[in-house]
Amino acid sequence: MKTSLSWSSGKDSAWALHVLQQQHPGSVAGLLTTINEAVQRVAMHAVRRYREQLLANTGLSPLFPLWQLPTPQLAAAMIAGGLRARVACVDARILDSTLAGREFDASLLAALPTSVDPCGENGEFHTCVYDGPMFTGAIPIETGEMVTREPFAWRDFVRAPAGAGA
Repeated sequence: MKTSLSWSSGKDSAWALHVLQQQHPGSVAGLLTTINEAVQRVAMHAVRRYREQLLANTGLSPLFPLWQLPTPQLAAAMIAGGLRARVACVDARILDSTLAGREFDASLLAALPTSVDPCGENGEFHTCVYDGPMFTGAIPIETGEMVTREPFAWRDFVRAPAGAGA
């Protein structure tokens, strides 16, 4: 079985890659990323679960390796498993925009209001993964500018020069 993974660069797609690498070694043949051409960013996750219908007559079978896992345990497992990510986008109606750029770690989870899903499953925040067990090495990143388009605030990340740390 060969798998093409929908890749957003966020913690969920990165962890799904890790899970697939563990469950089906060598099966991931490619990563597919959708870019919003108008803003030159990875598209937001505001899509309905229509993929099963679109794939119904193609001979392809969708996999959802993280679907319905309890998000508090999933977030903790990601962090404990070595996933390294930074908050790339926040919905400023729900979270303070200063969280954009912050490390996705136990201290972030502890600081989130109880109404916020620890994986941002309700669109509260999105992340950018730069290291973890799904990669052969860390992607060195530097913090770029803050961009605000109400109601969202993004923190840009740029590839750091060789030898620079995350």
